[in-house]
Amino acid sequence: MNKDNSVWMDFLNGNINAYAKIYELYAKQMYIYALHFTTNKELIEDSIHDVFVKLYNNRSKLSHIHNIKLYLFIALKNDLINQLNYSRTIAFEPIENMDSSIKKGPDTEEEYIKQESSLYRKELVLKYYSILSLRQKEAIRYKFEDDLRYSQISKLMNINIQSVKNIIQSAIKKIKSEFSAD
Repeated sequence: MNKDNSVWMDFLNGNINAYAKIYELYAKQMYIYALHFTTNKELIEDSIHDVFVKLYNNRSKLSHIHNIKLYLFIALKNDLINQLNYSRTIAFEPIENMDSSIKKGPDTEEEYIKQESSLYRKELVLKYYSILSLRQKEAIRYKFEDDLRYSQISKLMNINIQSVKNIIQSAIKKIKSEFSAD
């Protein structure tokens, strides 16, 4: 049993410290994930709070899960969608637009050089990222930024695994064709 599974089982058995540990491990990741849907910080904070309150209140009804992060991301996404009243105004925000208080600046010259190099790569990626559809951006982000498996992406996007693979493949082809045109 891995550490996450152990923490989850402790939480299900009523251990308040395990509940706090789950919050500590995932709340910031959830916040960053939510920024892809909305920049409304109050809404994000409320949704994260709601997810954790529902999690605590319903712990006796919950069972073992294999991936806490995926479970929390799906719950957060569902809560955000409910909060936004199923409007079509969900906008994906690039991570570069995050509040600067979330980002950490470089402490040394070496870190500064790494950050500059990373920034250049991000700008290049954003250039090609801008030609993708919202669905392609979402799938690419889940696969390459969040490092999720196809099965996890299919659950988050509510589509089958083959559709996820097709979306990612078409996005990569679109980027390659644009890249070769430059």
